[in-house]
Amino acid sequence: MQEFIDITLGLLRSFTSDRHRVAAMMWIGLLLVSRLKYRAETQPHEPLLVWGYGFALAASLLMLAVNVLSESGVIPHAQLHLFFPPAQRALASIAAMAFSAAYILYVARNREFSQRYLYASKLSVVVIYLATSYWWFQFSSANPEASFGQTWCDWAFRINACLWLGTGIVCLWLNSKGWIRQAVCLAIGLIFLDHFLKLPDMATGETYKHIYDPIRHSLCLISIPILGYVYLRCHAAELLVAFESLEDMVAARTTDLENAMEELSVANQQLRRVSRIDPLTKLYNRRAFEHEYERLHSVVCFENEPIAVLLIDLDHFKHINDTFGHQVGDHCLEAVGAILLEHFSGRDDLVARYGGEEFIAVVANTPWGEVIAQAEALRVRIAENQVMTPTGALSFTASLGLAYSNQECQDYRTSLIQLADENLYKAKRQGRNRVVAFNRGGSAAPSNDHKSKPRSSHETAINVIASWPETTE
Repeated sequence: MQEFIDITLGLLRSFTSDRHRVAAMMWIGLLLVSRLKYRAETQPHEPLLVWGYGFALAASLLMLAVNVLSESGVIPHAQLHLFFPPAQRALASIAAMAFSAAYILYVARNREFSQRYLYASKLSVVVIYLATSYWWFQFSSANPEASFGQTWCDWAFRINACLWLGTGIVCLWLNSKGWIRQAVCLAIGLIFLDHFLKLPDMATGETYKHIYDPIRHSLCLISIPILGYVYLRCHAAELLVAFESLEDMVAARTTDLENAMEELSVANQQLRRVSRIDPLTKLYNRRAFEHEYERLHSVVCFENEPIAVLLIDLDHFKHINDTFGHQVGDHCLEAVGAILLEHFSGRDDLVARYGGEEFIAVVANTPWGEVIAQAEALRVRIAENQVMTPTGALSFTASLGLAYSNQECQDYRTSLIQLADENLYKAKRQGRNRVVAFNRGGSAAPSNDHKSKPRSSHETAINVIASWPETTE
């Protein structure tokens, strides 16, 4: 057992033989890192840590300077011994208490207690330093071989450090939780043991200094990387939280952007629909018709199919507006729009409101006879339809002009519409409520004038319309 203890103590002496230089290097590293990552605006405890690293570094550099000056013979050790022991104890004590105050503020979140703790502990160290430095100077001058550790001065420093460090550990342990509390309490506890183990050594007249000192110095050195680990780990955790927060923010902004883009897409579709669809009749407007007619013409030209254009105009529509009001006129237009949507529902059919009370329909790839039949059926459906007015049911009629071509691809887009328009005016001049058709480049039309006698249920309305003044509507 004794051999094991001797080997262990030998290893500790080897580990701590150059402790001041090793400690100084570690304190310099922590000080540089803390200055590079300094963020006092968001972490108010960091200035205390920086001051603590600075005081601890000063204590280690002071001991290095004393050793270098003593070994080089520049200044006799006896003269240096007059000043450095109280200064080294004061710097080390203030550094340890700064660490405690910093983590009380950071972990326990108690700013008021942290400030009071720091001010009171520093004041006690300053008072002890002033009292001991003067006494020690006088005493050491008279007793050059005296040891600072065998006087009341070192007792004052050690007991004061133990009291304040113990208070800090208790406060941290009772007012916080988690791995930070445990790591910080461990680091400050090792510094506490460094001071506390000196008390029995001094009580025995430093007889067992060769045993206590390696243990104390090892504990003090081990506390430095623990403090560094806590600092870097906390900084990394805060960066991770900030990064996760940034990721959440980016995800939220992305979702908002996607929603906005989806809403914009829906709005664009609605706007496109509004720009293409007549709001009253729900048919294509003239602008959309011209675009779709161009597309349909390209298909018909490529496949060499026949095409028919039908223009529909309501008879005496101005008189309807003047007699029954524009609201009734709108109902008539809506009714015709619904009839056209139902009547021209084929894949190659195109129907639109061409302007005012005029409508246009295009039928592709349909034989001439079927087109004539469709036009006549449409005329009959419009004549049979009724719209309610404040004075009763209203029937109205429509005149239809039809143009048809089954020749090979040629520029008949405009000519067919013009021919249909001419036939429409012929239907108007011939008495309205009829279909006038023209078959271009094919067999003769079965008839260019199609008019069905109104059913008895509509006879009154038809007679009233027929008695209206003749116009070119």
